[in-house]
Order: sequence, then structure tokens, then C-alpha cells
Amino acid sequence: MNQCRGVVASRYFHGPSKAGWPKFRILPLSNTRQVQLIRKAELKKEKEVNLISNLQGSQKKVVDMSSNPMFLGLLCEHIRVDNEFPQNIHVVFETFIALRFNRDRDRLLKRFGYIGSDIRLLAEKLAFCMTADEGLGLTPSRKDLVGALIRQGLEKEEDLHKKLDALEFLKLAKSESEISISQDDRPFSFSHRRFQEYFTTCIILREPNKIDPRQLLMNARWREVCVTFFQTQPAEAIMPLLGIAEQLLQEIAEAIPNRIIAPADFIKTPNSAREYPRYFMWPARIYYLLSLLQDGFWSRSEVLPNRIQETAEA
Repeated sequence: MNQCRGVVASRYFHGPSKAGWPKFRILPLSNTRQVQLIRKAELKKEKEVNLISNLQGSQKKVVDMSSNPMFLGLLCEHIRVDNEFPQNIHVVFETFIALRFNRDRDRLLKRFGYIGSDIRLLAEKLAFCMTADEGLGLTPSRKDLVGALIRQGLEKEEDLHKKLDALEFLKLAKSESEISISQDDRPFSFSHRRFQEYFTTCIILREPNKIDPRQLLMNARWREVCVTFFQTQPAEAIMPLLGIAEQLLQEIAEAIPNRIIAPADFIKTPNSAREYPRYFMWPARIYYLLSLLQDGFWSRSEVLPNRIQETAEA
């Protein structure tokens, strides 16, 4: 510890409380800084104006993420190739990944002998395993990844090390290990957590039955995947999952002690013998589920069945 000059963390750092280190927090981009970054992207004037105006109050999650300089840079590239302002974050990453594979198509084929679809499919499988297998963590060894592919019922990849090298070549993954470490023991991680979430989502959008519905709805590891599923899929595809969400809401609500079933009756009889707590303590699971539904249906509330809204209100 005496040799450590500092720690940079993308999330809150739960370090030694008695270290006495000063703490600095990296602030999100202000509106002024966002505009400055957009103008430096040198978009066509109409696209620049479209982007800036939409950031004032368009899709909430996209607007919130735009305070992150990396995401705002990706958003600028998305607008450069597509005039439409995106309705969700997934679309922005889809544009970036497609551009990356297209840009390096010839170099990828010449150096590794693979086309982009081969490498993309592997990235999706690895991302799914790293999300589904809680024992892997964010930087598993290559050997552990092979075991995870088998446990998740996915085919073992031929020339796995070569394909992992290709992902690192594309800067979609990274490896910070020493050259002397064997290939099997080399750690693997995506270059950004958002890439892992994106590739995991791609699998679930194609094969939603690969994950238990209750896990998808209630396990925080799958939150962004589930939100994107709700935001992008047609109504008939999401109804089975919403049926499970309704059941969960009812189960959690019925377990709340001293829950007021008929608020109007309670107001009419304030001197009732029953005593209710002055403050309502939200059950953690129901707050999480309501938050997930809110983000998933922010821009398409008309798809959400009335019975879900009625259950939430109860």
C-alpha cells in the first residue's frame, strides 16, 4: 500500500477507510461541455443541430448517458451515419460495432483469416458466459472461459486463442498480462463493460429462452439486457416476460406487512385500531423491479398492460 500513489475506479471504490487518501470524483459533462464535444466532432450542420436539440429532452436513458464523454463520442458517430436520434443505447453500440468490423474487415481477414461475423459470434458467447456464470468475474483466464462455454451449453470454439487475439486487435477486448504467461492463463476482458452488456444483449434478443425469466427480471447482472429487451422487442415478444413481472409484483406486494388494501377506507376511518408505520419501507426487490419497468417502457408506455400498472399502484 505504501507504494500505491492512487486508485482510479469507474465505480465507487470501497477501499481502506483509514488510508487517509484524498478523494476526487470525476464529474459528468455539463451541457456546455457536451456541446463543445459535439462541435469538435465536425458533423454536418443539420446533424449537429439535430443532435444538440434532441439532447435537451429526448429519450431519457440516452440523454443521461450523454454526460459520459465516451458514449457521447459514439453518439456523434451514430448521428454521422444515421440522421435519426436513437431511441435506446443499444442502437448506438450497434452502429459502433458494425463500423468497427467493417473498417477492419480486410485487416482482420489478412491477419487472422476470419471474417467479422465469426469474431462477433464468439464475443457474444463470451459476454453471455461472463454474465451468466457468476464465478467468472470480469477478467477470467482463457482456460476458465473454455470451461464456462461448456457449462453454458455453447459449442467449444476452434482456434479460440486466435479469435481472442482478433478481439484484442479490434480493441473490443484487452489483455494486460505479461508475455511470459501461457495462453491458457492469460486474462481476458472486454475493453469496456458496456461492450460486454451489448454482446450479451445480442444473444438474448435472438434467444430469450437462454436465461430464466425471473433471473432476467430480478438479477441486477441482467438489468441492462432486460431493459433493452423491453425497449426494442415487439409487444407480442415481451408479453410472456411481462406476465412473469406481474406475478412477481403480486408476490412481493402480498408479502408486505400491514399493507393498506383499500386506501379510501383507511382515510375514512383514521382512528382505526390498526396502527400503520409512519414511514413506508420499500421492499428492495419491488423497488428494483418497478425501476426496471420504468426504464424499459419510458418511451413506449402504451405497450405496458393496464394490469401491470394497476398492480404497481396497489
